[in-house]
Amino acid sequence: MSEEENPTRPQSYKTIGVKLQHPIHAQLSAVTEIDDIPLQVALVRGAKLLIESRRTDPKFQAKVAARSERIKREAEAQVLAISSLLDAGTPDAVPTPEEGARLEQLEAAISLGEQAAELAAEVSTPEADAAEDATTSNDGTSSDEETAGPPAESEAKKTTRRRASTAKS
Repeated sequence: MSEEENPTRPQSYKTIGVKLQHPIHAQLSAVTEIDDIPLQVALVRGAKLLIESRRTDPKFQAKVAARSERIKREAEAQVLAISSLLDAGTPDAVPTPEEGARLEQLEAAISLGEQAAELAAEVSTPEADAAEDATTSNDGTSSDEETAGPPAESEAKKTTRRRASTAKS
């Protein structure tokens, strides 16, 4: 049952701002005027169509599974971090061999999750193409290319490396 069909369930909304290129906006405005529907209704319908089309796309489903696994691994890392705060040991205590092995597994899992995220970022979608067009300057380079520096190392990786080096010494 949808939210429209169940009046007892409160509806919640998120407001978004959408930046459209002029030709797309002009065409969308023409469509909504001809169909006599508000622009908001057209955008919601478009979002629903995109979501529905992704549900049946096997490549997208593989990315969803990879993201789900990455989220699970990150949650495990957070649980490990929280549980270490509750331990009676000191924060700089040398991890046991089991903990060290688990930390290595978590680091490898995080690395795989980052690789999956990079692959997902390579997928071309209309939204990504529009965003890329918006960030491309007149000389053909994107603003990301001009300001890109070395990738920042995550705090979780730094902590894991510190613990691993402590365990070795």
